[in-house]
Amino acid sequence: MTSGALDGSYQLPEDDSEDLAARRRAREELDQYVDLTHLPVTAGVLRGQAQDNGAPPEVLRRLAELDPELEIRDKTALWRALSYEPRPSL
Repeated sequence: MTSGALDGSYQLPEDDSEDLAARRRAREELDQYVDLTHLPVTAGVLRGQAQDNGAPPEVLRRLAELDPELEIRDKTALWRALSYEPRPSL
C-alpha cells in the first residue's frame, strides 16, 4: 500500500505551503548576508555581519528583534529564534 506522502498525492493546505515558502525565502535571503559556518555566535555578531554585507532593512530589522547576547548554536536555533522554522510540538 502506498501512502499519499510517498506517491506525491499529498498536498499541504495552501496557507501552510505559502507559509513554508515564505520561511524558505527568508532563510535564503539571510544566508546571503551572514556566515553560518562558524557557529556558535551571538545574534549581535550576526547582525553586524549582515550590516557589513549590505543586508536590506527587513533583514536587519528581524535580526535586531533578537537579544544581541543570544547565542546561536546552529542554523535551526537561528531559524526558530526568527520564527523561520516551526518550533517542535511538545
